[in-house]
Amino acid sequence: MAKHVAAFVGILAILIPWLFSAYAVFEFGELATDVQTNSIEPGIAKSKLTTILYQYLYAGLSAMIGLIALGFCVDGFQYRPKWMFWAIMILGLIWLPFYAAGTMLGIALILYASFNYPRFHKNETAT
Repeated sequence: MAKHVAAFVGILAILIPWLFSAYAVFEFGELATDVQTNSIEPGIAKSKLTTILYQYLYAGLSAMIGLIALGFCVDGFQYRPKWMFWAIMILGLIWLPFYAAGTMLGIALILYASFNYPRFHKNETAT
């Protein structure tokens, strides 16, 4: 049971910060529109931009905790079902466009899953 919980927590720890990063990108688009139309004061725009950038950065860095949790799950608990391989690959792909921390996380996830591919498919009866 602990293996299943660790896998679920690891995936959530990677997915939830991605949602915050996606929202930060949306907020940045709104801020850019407000700046172009001169409907926002420079001081307020600066504080909003700082908040968005920190939210974006911390989301990517906090998702590294999920990467560590998945590492414990796959390597420490020896829990390697096929669905976990595909979940790690998909999470890696959705993180790639978020440049800097997200790109590093996406590359790390894809490389981790790729190099451990034989381990995920070694035991065909794993669930």
